[in-house]
Amino acid sequence: MGDGTAIRFAAPERAGQLVVADAPIEWVAWEGLPTPVLLHGARAHRGWWAAVVTELRSRALGAIALDFSGNGDSGHRRSYSPELWAAEAVAVAADLLDRPAVLVGHSMGGQVALAAAALYPQAVAGVILLDTKVMLPSPETGERPRGLPARPLRLYPTADAAVASFRLEPAQPHVDDRLVREIAAQSLREEDGGWRWKFDAAIAQRWTDSLIAGFAERVSCPVRLIRGGQSALTSSRTAADLETLTGAPVPEVVIPGAHHHLILDQPELVGAAITECLLQLSGDWA
Repeated sequence: MGDGTAIRFAAPERAGQLVVADAPIEWVAWEGLPTPVLLHGARAHRGWWAAVVTELRSRALGAIALDFSGNGDSGHRRSYSPELWAAEAVAVAADLLDRPAVLVGHSMGGQVALAAAALYPQAVAGVILLDTKVMLPSPETGERPRGLPARPLRLYPTADAAVASFRLEPAQPHVDDRLVREIAAQSLREEDGGWRWKFDAAIAQRWTDSLIAGFAERVSCPVRLIRGGQSALTSSRTAADLETLTGAPVPEVVIPGAHHHLILDQPELVGAAITECLLQLSGDWA
């Protein structure tokens, strides 16, 4: 890929599967303290965290990452909900950790983290949102479904053709092409004589501003926001709205030059910011 230089990521030290509400949920883990639980965005998978995990491991931190149902290698369901994804995150964390978890969520993963903190307050010690869009709902748009609509998944004749068609949503510059190709290749499965994306099209549009705000209002644990300075989805208003909803301070870290997919375009800075937030939230834990 690119200049031909191999991308080296930290290989998982443990991997497994946990059945949650009849769906198998795939997870990987690395030893170390603190051990954040990493929650991916919509239509993504645990592999999106690879570059960030490499940075966390360089700082002797652990990590747990999972695929939500309907995403990556986890099972598909007849129907999906934020409540089910929250249950999956909490179940995996409880199975692997001996303490309440700090959930780190990118984009939709951050919304799941807020849902988990609201629904399972005893299981969540803190939430770190990575460029997660949260806003005060308006009467006009509060109930409007978010995200891309569901549509049939195209069958590609070859994996290379599928990878070549892969696009980030929203689009952004300054992402390592080799990294994007790697996560795209991991997003495919072979079936029906061709290649399709692993995610289930039925996961689309499961959120509204009112639903997200309702979860945020019930969160009692500390919340931190890490956002891209060039993000198309978040701004300084995001932290202000979070403070209004949670009724507590929400310190933010702005990653200069980063866009919405900041775990891909600035993984080193994101890893450093996550580390600092973890120390603020939970102390050394060593």
